[in-house]
Amino acid sequence: MSLAKIKHDDLIFTNKCFEDRINTELRLRDNSWMDYQLTTAFNTKNQGKLDVVFEYYGTVDSQMQVEQKLIGKTVKIIYEYPSDIFEKHITKFMTKHLAAWKDTYAFNGEDLVINFFNEVIENGHVWDREEIVMSREELLKEMQECIEETIYEVKGEILAEYAEQNCIDAIYELGELHFEMGDFGRAEECFEEAALKGHAKAKYKLGILYETGEPFEMTEDFEKAWSLYKEAADEDNCAEAQYEIGCHYYYDYYANKVTRDYKKAFEYFTKAALKKYPDAIRMLAECYYYGRGINKDYEKAFELLREAYREVQC
Repeated sequence: MSLAKIKHDDLIFTNKCFEDRINTELRLRDNSWMDYQLTTAFNTKNQGKLDVVFEYYGTVDSQMQVEQKLIGKTVKIIYEYPSDIFEKHITKFMTKHLAAWKDTYAFNGEDLVINFFNEVIENGHVWDREEIVMSREELLKEMQECIEETIYEVKGEILAEYAEQNCIDAIYELGELHFEMGDFGRAEECFEEAALKGHAKAKYKLGILYETGEPFEMTEDFEKAWSLYKEAADEDNCAEAQYEIGCHYYYDYYANKVTRDYKKAFEYFTKAALKKYPDAIRMLAECYYYGRGINKDYEKAFELLREAYREVQC
């Protein structure tokens, strides 16, 4: 039984950070003869998870190795196809990749590998096929992953419904869900909307996105991030933001923008620690231990460390 072509509508999310985008990897080896390998993976609605390797050995025919993961079994299929198909698609892939070197965002080869896969399905033939039945432990693990994916989908639907009713907490939580799924654009939209409505944690999380910048597909803007942290910490009394500001004063992350100030760090750690924020309690203990922003007090330091441990265990 051969595989079917893939359409964009066939693809589904894994709901895991950085795994929602179709990733690609190209390897070039010349230790014996030309060997090109382009690997990718598709998570589909009807054909399961497909781990794909397109490989060229310098011969007339090339291969596409597919490991199809279905519930209860794994099927390994090898397709053979004319190497001019490999040459055509790998040329397009490398041309786009080189052109993307100076782009702000990560390279996206989704359309390229989908078109490559589909042309092999259309013009290639199955050379070998092997079916492997999963062990009980592997099956249970896969079932658990399916349950988790379903939970994410249901949670997203419920939050979206409440968000449409202008529930600020739901808008924020929907942003958190998008963030966990790796959809940073939609996460930003939700955090921005909730922040404008006065949600403290949304301001803090939006600050994280602005400070981090490119990894979250945003333009870095520390001034904007700092403004959001300060607003959430000073006006909204947000423990996460107070801890974040304390860390900036303590560690001197941006020497040219935030001057190291142990007293201010101690002040903000104290505010967050009063709300039982474990990381802040731990940093407060470090301040007492080293005498940073406060007089040394080993007894107080160890007392705070014990408190931080208790808060983590709760």
